[in-house]
Amino acid sequence: VFGEYADTADYIYAELVKLGIPAWIYHSKTKHNSSEKKQLIEEYSKSSCGVLVTVKALDEGLNVTDASIGINLGYYSTNRQAIQRMGRILRKHEGKHPVMYCFYFAGTSDFFNVKNFMNLFKGSANFVWR
Repeated sequence: VFGEYADTADYIYAELVKLGIPAWIYHSKTKHNSSEKKQLIEEYSKSSCGVLVTVKALDEGLNVTDASIGINLGYYSTNRQAIQRMGRILRKHEGKHPVMYCFYFAGTSDFFNVKNFMNLFKGSANFVWR
């Protein structure tokens, strides 16, 4: 789950934990030192299922090739950020069928920004609007 705000990420993480869903959280406001953050990513990478909730910190540099579902909350700050987030999930891996969800509020600038961004990929990707 890629978000824009630490408070939202913390809320989502807490709700996942309440539901008994394996979850990890990684953002600049967590109290983890660098070795703990590295261990957290390793635990997530080795798990057979679970949710990693992050805010911008993992837009680039994360390589979990079998992660197959991405959820983006709101619009991306830049096209580069959007491409990086999508790249975390859409990487090729044997037997993988990735899906990227993007949530936004209809009628806001998010809606128009996401729609314009997705138009950059017309004909090269399968997008479904709901």
